[in-house]
Amino acid sequence: MPRSANRNGMIVESLIARCLELCELPYESQHPLNVVDSLNSKIRVDFFVRQAEGYPNGFIIESKWQDTSGSCDKKVAALCDNIKKYYGQPTIVVADGRGLTRARKSLRSQTEGNFEAILSFGEFISFCMSLCNGKGKRSIQKHFSPEQMKMF
Repeated sequence: MPRSANRNGMIVESLIARCLELCELPYESQHPLNVVDSLNSKIRVDFFVRQAEGYPNGFIIESKWQDTSGSCDKKVAALCDNIKKYYGQPTIVVADGRGLTRARKSLRSQTEGNFEAILSFGEFISFCMSLCNGKGKRSIQKHFSPEQMKMF
C-alpha cells in the first residue's frame, strides 16, 4: 500500500480519536474482536467505544478514506460484509473522500442489524457532538430524523 494511503488513514483515525477524546468517550484503537474472517485473518477494528449512552455495551467505528477512484468500492463492500458476518456490536463506518462518495451512497441501503450506518466525516462529527452535548439523543437512530436515516 502506498505510503500516502497509510498516512491518510492515520490522519483520519487521529481526527476520529480526537473527536472521541473531546467527548470523553472511553475507546480503544485497533481493538481485536477475537474472530477470524473468511480469509482466516484476525479482525481488528479501528475503534471500539467501550460505553456511551444508548450503547451500554459499546459500539465499533471503522474508517475509510479515499481521495482517488480505484478499488475503494470493493474494499468498502468487503468491510460491510465483514461487519454483517463477524461484528457483534453496533457498528458505524466513517467513509469519506472524493473516491468514496459514490460508494458511500450506494452502500447506505445495505445497513442492517449491527451495521447501523455509513457516515461522512461531517455526519460523524455531528453524531459525536450529540453524544457529548447532553441532549440524550445518543444512538444513531435517535440522532438523525427518520428522513435522514433513509439516507443511511
